[in-house]
Amino acid sequence: MRQMDSTKQNMKREKNARISLVPRILFAGPVPTPIGGVSIHIHRLSSWLSAQGIKVDLVDETKHKKKGVYNIRSMRFLSYLRYLARCNVAHIQSSVHVFRIFHIVMCRLFGLRVIVTIHSWRPGDLITPINRIFLKLVHEVVLVREQINDYFKLKNYHILPAFLPPVSCRKDLQTESEAQD
Repeated sequence: MRQMDSTKQNMKREKNARISLVPRILFAGPVPTPIGGVSIHIHRLSSWLSAQGIKVDLVDETKHKKKGVYNIRSMRFLSYLRYLARCNVAHIQSSVHVFRIFHIVMCRLFGLRVIVTIHSWRPGDLITPINRIFLKLVHEVVLVREQINDYFKLKNYHILPAFLPPVSCRKDLQTESEAQD
């Protein structure tokens, strides 16, 4: 009996090792079109990660459904669960409070590493404290401006500007830096 338990543990370790070798990231938020700051950010970041060999899945939240992209508003809950089951990291960039909280809870239930990026904030008497509670459940919080934390009072967070140059510009920058080495 002990040998069987040991075998199951070894199989689980091997599966976890395979998963960690090939990360798969779920991006949740607006996907172009429409074209806007957050949707372009998601597009550029996911494109760059894909070019680096990282598998990327997109969960769109816009009202415009696109062919080949899962949209959370379609209410196809089982499809959403399949996306969660095959990813090991979720990067939530939703500006819709209900979707952000829903994604946080579901991703944590599935054991995903959760990153939330908040691009802007409009404070509210009820919504700010509710989001503050749910942000405590995530692994990493990224704010695009320091002032956003005035509302959340987080102790652990990162400040990263939202702008990402187009992938073609980053390839040029990478080539320049390699030439300097």
